[in-house]
Amino acid sequence: MGVDTVRDTGMWMFSCCFLLLFFLLRSMRITTWNITGLGSVPNIEVVNRVVRTSRADVCFIQETKLDSMLVELIRKFWGEDCFVFIFAAAVERSGGLLMIWDKGHF
Repeated sequence: MGVDTVRDTGMWMFSCCFLLLFFLLRSMRITTWNITGLGSVPNIEVVNRVVRTSRADVCFIQETKLDSMLVELIRKFWGEDCFVFIFAAAVERSGGLLMIWDKGHF
């Protein structure tokens, strides 16, 4: 892992922690999940069901195992266009972080 990767991951984690604290102070509904792979249809359907039933304002997904993220994929499980996201790609076969939040709340 290169220095830039460590720095980028550290900055990403700092941003997530800051936003998490901000959301907690505002009584947001937060869902977090280690999905161990987001590329399959069953996993996408399960995430969609959890996000909808929990009515999450913020969703953290770890271990996506994806090297890129398309807006269309997020729409499949977020269910609407009112979102913003941050994505950190997986390195080889490990990692991948995704944070999505409802932009209507901010």
